[in-house]
Amino acid sequence: MKPSTLLFLYIAVLAANSVAAPVPFNLSNDLEPRMDPPPPPEAPKGPISRLSQYVSYKMISSKISRKFKPEKDEAIFWAGRLPGNDPKDPSSSISMEGHARKVAKDEGKSTLEDHLDKYKIKIPDASKNRHSAKLWEKASTTFAHRAHGETHAYLGSYVRPKSVYTTMEKPILMASNRITRLTEHRVHDGTSQVVK
Repeated sequence: MKPSTLLFLYIAVLAANSVAAPVPFNLSNDLEPRMDPPPPPEAPKGPISRLSQYVSYKMISSKISRKFKPEKDEAIFWAGRLPGNDPKDPSSSISMEGHARKVAKDEGKSTLEDHLDKYKIKIPDASKNRHSAKLWEKASTTFAHRAHGETHAYLGSYVRPKSVYTTMEKPILMASNRITRLTEHRVHDGTSQVVK
């Protein structure tokens, strides 16, 4: 297939998707996209839709590979949540992402999400692209593999045992010769611990 034909098909798919019926937003799901949310509606099917999703996946994956290069001592990680206004209501809990991004901004550092914003990389929702989870994994593991020097992780009072930080990022950081120090900050009680 000629590159011009592939480009035409890709543009046609994008145009078709822009007039598709909107997908209702699930207001009960306040989890970040890189956490384990309830299963989303299935991504659109069909050969053209699958081709479009795959092309999008390859383009985003390539951009992550090219752009994710944190400076020495720049990378900041986060995991978990803090209790919200109503301790009996889990949906009122607060993600650590905002706290980690504020610390990163104040100290001239960067989180994975800051890198996505900086390079205008948009990982599609799982309901729109079946490769979404693979893209989040690619972003997380690339950011962790390329971190070097001293790094910090900001943790909430509750961190899921299968969180991205616990299962992917931290093991990479702990095994990396490029990480000279990893400090975990428990924001809920103000304690910090050097774990590497």
